[in-house]
Amino acid sequence: MNATLTQVHAILGLLVVAGCVAFAILAWLSVSGVGSRLADGFRVGVAGLAVVAGAIGLAVALRGHQPGEWLHWIYGAALVVVPVVAGVLAAERSERGRSVVLAITGTLLIAIAWRAMVTG
Repeated sequence: MNATLTQVHAILGLLVVAGCVAFAILAWLSVSGVGSRLADGFRVGVAGLAVVAGAIGLAVALRGHQPGEWLHWIYGAALVVVPVVAGVLAAERSERGRSVVLAITGTLLIAIAWRAMVTG
């Protein structure tokens, strides 16, 4: 059972990376004038997917399989917190400012998600 949970956690990690890439692309497109609502939906989706991946990762850890580096825990938490903080910051901006905040967040999330994958 532990191997299966580990595999599910790894697959979810790949989906988080892919979601971050899609979010960043949509967010950068929104800076050019395309609406940011779809990008915002991906932002929420990435955070939600990270919560699920984190819960499964915690279950894997409780069964004795720790991540390769302790930083994996920090990156995992950041994948949940950063999109939420970005949403709060973006809400206080104009449409263009909101798009810029989301675009920068998307780019940052790609780096965080990648680091989470390689430290796992």
